[in-house]
Amino acid sequence: MIKNTIKTAEYEVFEKMVDHHDQILDALSNRVDNLNGCEDLESAGSSIAVLIDYITGEVLPHAKAEEETIYKSVLSDPRFDVLIKEMIQEHERVTEIYKNIATSRDFLHVKSLATDLSTLMKVHVGKENEEVLSYLLESNDFNLVEIFSTMVKRYTELKDGLNDDLKSVESTTVDSLFELVLESVKALENSGETDAAARMLAKLGAVLSERSDLVARANLELHRMVLKATRSGVSLKSKSDVKHQEKVGEGHANVFDLDVREMKPAKRHKTIFETFQNLEAGKGFMLINDHDPLPLKYQFEAEYANQFAWSYKESGPRVWKVEIVRVA
Repeated sequence: MIKNTIKTAEYEVFEKMVDHHDQILDALSNRVDNLNGCEDLESAGSSIAVLIDYITGEVLPHAKAEEETIYKSVLSDPRFDVLIKEMIQEHERVTEIYKNIATSRDFLHVKSLATDLSTLMKVHVGKENEEVLSYLLESNDFNLVEIFSTMVKRYTELKDGLNDDLKSVESTTVDSLFELVLESVKALENSGETDAAARMLAKLGAVLSERSDLVARANLELHRMVLKATRSGVSLKSKSDVKHQEKVGEGHANVFDLDVREMKPAKRHKTIFETFQNLEAGKGFMLINDHDPLPLKYQFEAEYANQFAWSYKESGPRVWKVEIVRVA
């Protein structure tokens, strides 16, 4: 009876592990499909970032935890030496592929790499389920429940960033991806697509919110780009007002003044966003600034699309006033 109970618990764990593998494959497939659905490298920037983030934050920690627990267990049986060596090499191939995706300037190559990654993972997971996990479940020499518990603990440690090597790889990859997108942004600007370039920079800053150094660079480049365009008389689509269909906030009593002219630039950005985040729908503020806050508007569009109304009330030359209302 006790033996049957143990095996029932092990079978339940086996099912959990197989289900988790299916979840990884589905999530990876969705991200690869989104990337392959893009038209060019410029429009694929966010999709590439999301794919890389999933690989470094989910797939690689899972793979490393498997190597240190599941693979280590089956290596006690010499019959698995070749198979486990092959599967570790496949983990290494995953790392190689995602690095190439992050640094390649050839969009067709990027799409091909992403597809190869999805195919590789399907084959790899199939072998894990059918050969490795099935063996551990059927053998009387192992307790799959204990192995799974140890793996989850190690996986959590890795995912929380306790593995310095993994963090270093991830940081280097994000830096490379940032430079790739920045290069594409400048190419857009030079081709006369300043508005599209500015939108991409704003989205880049939103995606990389946890990297304050890169966000600062993106914001600085965005301000430079908008200022250059304004001085050169370039027409920017985002210069026009964004109005809610019910004109919420226009002359509304629930709009208060937010004067940021005396604040340091870094504090201005933080204050404005925190103020907006704390607003209830239908309420807003009158932003008072000493320069055109157009770069801020691109950032609002990237982070709060369809959630705000933006209306210029005064446009320089010394003071700019913009009514910003939360509509959703």
